[in-house]
Amino acid sequence: TEGIISLLTRLPGGISGDILTCSGQANRIEDLSTATSTSCILSQQPFSLLHIQQKDKWSCGFRNMQMMLSAIIPQLPAHHPYFADLADNADRRNVPSLSQLESLMENSWRDGFDGKGAEHFNNRMLGRKRKIGAAEVCSLFSYLSIDATVIQFIHCPQSRSLLGHFVWCYFNVGAGRKANNDSGPSPSSTHYASELLRLAELKGKEGSHNIKSCPHHLLPLYLQWEGHSVTIVGVERTETNASQDASEFNLLVFDPLKSGTVLKEKLSRIVSGGRNNNQKTTGSFVSSIMNNPYK
Repeated sequence: TEGIISLLTRLPGGISGDILTCSGQANRIEDLSTATSTSCILSQQPFSLLHIQQKDKWSCGFRNMQMMLSAIIPQLPAHHPYFADLADNADRRNVPSLSQLESLMENSWRDGFDGKGAEHFNNRMLGRKRKIGAAEVCSLFSYLSIDATVIQFIHCPQSRSLLGHFVWCYFNVGAGRKANNDSGPSPSSTHYASELLRLAELKGKEGSHNIKSCPHHLLPLYLQWEGHSVTIVGVERTETNASQDASEFNLLVFDPLKSGTVLKEKLSRIVSGGRNNNQKTTGSFVSSIMNNPYK
């Protein structure tokens, strides 16, 4: 089964307010995983991964998109089309505000992107407090010249069982070691997704479960199910027996609904308390999503 572990804590150097950082903690969290006979892979970045909180019931899609952009923008080349409309003195590291994203979405519709979405929202988004999902996020990324694709895991055991393996392959080999070692032109995200699905269906038979962590800078993933979405920043695998086919996965996520009051204290205790009480405390983070189809 797949679960969600929310990694959210105010660590030294964190930003005050609604943006919390999880910075420089990957090795410490990976070390904790060894105490429970697990393997843990976190998104490795040359900068802080940001958690952005929602204070309402509708903006999770936008907040997760902001978290994704906080990882994407620093890696874009200076000549990327994303920066075309920025003023010369603008800080290129800034993440667009929610209202800016709403305006960009309306602009994308006027330029012919996501016609069905434009019709669904009556071509109006700014100030409307509308929920968006993976399709809208993917379409807006395409409008911003950021390659993206959507994978749907439907509501059946065969499809849902691939999610953990898919995420593991992404952070392990699928879009990391193999993709980044290729010095030629980068294939599309659709190509990567197809390869990841192929590896996921093998469920470790090609050795994709054997690498502790990917040394390359991997972007987080966006995960949506009915009513909510989160940002996947890593994955943890536990072997239930000698067979790799019996692996269980926990998705390590930034959840915009979490305020951090409880979770930051628990994660701080885990990080500072060592291995003795690790397994029991970590278990309190896990919530099942197996009853939902997701993208």
